[in-house]
Amino acid sequence: MARRGFFAELQHQLKQAEKSRAGDERERERQRKQLIAEAQRARAAAERVRKQVARAEANDLKQLAKEAHEAHLAAMEAEVDTRNLQLSQLNDEIDSLLAATLDVDDYVDLETLRRQTEHPPFDRTDLESPLPIPEPPTKPKKPSLSLPPEPTGIHALFGKQNT
Repeated sequence: MARRGFFAELQHQLKQAEKSRAGDERERERQRKQLIAEAQRARAAAERVRKQVARAEANDLKQLAKEAHEAHLAAMEAEVDTRNLQLSQLNDEIDSLLAATLDVDDYVDLETLRRQTEHPPFDRTDLESPLPIPEPPTKPKKPSLSLPPEPTGIHALFGKQNT
């Protein structure tokens, strides 16, 4: 009975956390779209200024170059804000994941999972003592020349004619 209550409460908490995360995600998405729109407006302004610089006369060139530089900086700052927001979103996701796992008691006693094994006794008593040291090898005898016996009979007659 207590188990069902615990799991039901855990599921309820997870649903609440999911709803909260979904709301946070919608807010972050709205902020991201707003920053992207600002970045696009800044880029468009920078492009307009660049076109004006191309058409400007020499005396207006410095002022327009300064405005182009400022528009470029604004576009870059908007890009930085967008990337910072994305990093913030990633950080929030990691934090929510960590918080969700910290709320759950996931302790597992590993000793309860361990099995004890019993090995049979070693029944080879002949292997308990070491083997004797082998004798060193003996040197072979020196070879001696032993000639075959002299041929006899017909072979003897033919053998003498050849030499």
